[in-house]
Order: sequence, then C-alpha cells, then structure tokens
Amino acid sequence: MTPETVAEVIARAAAAAPRSRQVELGPSEAGEPCTRRIAYKLADWHRPGRSMDAWAAVQGVAVHAWIAEAFRAENLRLGRERYLIERRVQPLTDEAARRAGLPGGLAGSCDLFDRDEGLVVDWKHIGPGRLAKYTAEGPGRQYTAQAHLYGLGMAAAGEDVRDVSVVFLPRATSMAGVHIWRERYDLAVAAAAVARLTAIRDAVIALDPEQYPGRWGLFPTDPESCRFCPWLKPGSRYLARGCPGHLGAATPAAPIESLIA
Repeated sequence: MTPETVAEVIARAAAAAPRSRQVELGPSEAGEPCTRRIAYKLADWHRPGRSMDAWAAVQGVAVHAWIAEAFRAENLRLGRERYLIERRVQPLTDEAARRAGLPGGLAGSCDLFDRDEGLVVDWKHIGPGRLAKYTAEGPGRQYTAQAHLYGLGMAAAGEDVRDVSVVFLPRATSMAGVHIWRERYDLAVAAAAVARLTAIRDAVIALDPEQYPGRWGLFPTDPESCRFCPWLKPGSRYLARGCPGHLGAATPAAPIESLIA
C-alpha cells in the first residue's frame, strides 16, 4: 500500500458521499458570500472537474458522526430525547419555496437541537487560523445565515426555538480551544438569506449568462470562497468554463450589487 493508494480510496469515498452529490442549495450554502458561486449553483452550471483534497471534509464528517453518537448516548443516559440529532428540516414549505423560485425548500440536516435550551447547534471542525478568525470576528455571513435557517426549519417542525449557535471545534488543539458563538434566533436573518437567494436567481434569469457567457462576470466574487469552490479554474479567461477566482472588485458588477446586498 502506498500513500497514493490511501489518498485515492479516501477521495473516491468522499466523492460518493451524499454531501458531495447534493445538487440543490441547502442552509449551509444560503449565506455563501460569493454571489457568482451561488449563481453557478442555481443555474446548475457544469463544473470544470477541479481536483480537491477531501481530507478536511472527511475529518469533518467523521467528527460529526462521532458527536452524533455521543449525544445519542446522552439521550439514553437521561432517559428522554433532550437532543434532536441530525434532524432533517425544511426552512421553507414547498409553496414558499415555489414562490421564491428556490427548489427543495432549502432542506438540510440540523446537527443538533437542544430542546431544554431551545438551541440550534451547528458543529464546525476547523484549523487554528480559522478558529482564531471566528473567535475574534464572529462566524461571518454564511454560518450566521445557516444557523438561523436551521432555526427556521426547527420552528417549522414545531420546536420552540430560542437561540442559535455555531460550535467551533479545534482541529489541532485540545477541547480547551472550543469556541461557541450564540445569539437569539431571528426570523429576519433567515428571511434576508432567502431574499438574497431569490434576488440572485432573478439576476441569473434576467442576465441569462447561459446565452451570454460574458455576463458571469457581472456576479461578484469573494476572496473567502475560492479555496473549496468546485467552479474554480485558476487562470480561466472564459467564465462559462470556470472561474479564475477572486481578482478584486470588478466594476461591471456594480449594476447588480444593489440586488444582492
């Protein structure tokens, strides 16, 4: 067995995992800061076949599975279902999703819901640099939107949602480094994320980049989103075949910025 064999087996398994094959937008992507990436996804645009190291994602999935079992054991110890684990939720009803033009109701899996505290919990398994950033600056737009959308989904399922949280688990240090961000559940935050997705969808329809590929350039990018983007194609000069990444603020993007703020 060689390192290459190990890497190939892990990469194949990761590519076949449900998360890797997800087609529709979910709560975890709704707050994505890169407008172009969301536009590609909404248009179901072909990907350039970029090869990505799946190891960080594999670790995250493994940690999520282990923690899920730990909280199932805790429910057994308590003799009641205090914690709802990996509960499938749908923040939007089918009718609301249809009106917003968003397929699937933004369905996703909420990592944990603590019924005693009315608390949505989302686990993030991250490295030291990201941990320091989120500890100092907060979870950012994407994780905040995700947490509140899970809150909306749990509320729609009949739960009493009071707070939402993101628990940042350190990948390289001890449990003493765990950081928890928490705030009151706010329907307005979830609604704003849905409204932004609808505005991007409307812009995709109006600009029709499938017919006019140069118009992909009208959708702004974000420097934080390139690393794991499946549409990234470094050096690309033709946006219909892949995005070269964030190259700074583009003036052509200005006309639609007001739609997607």
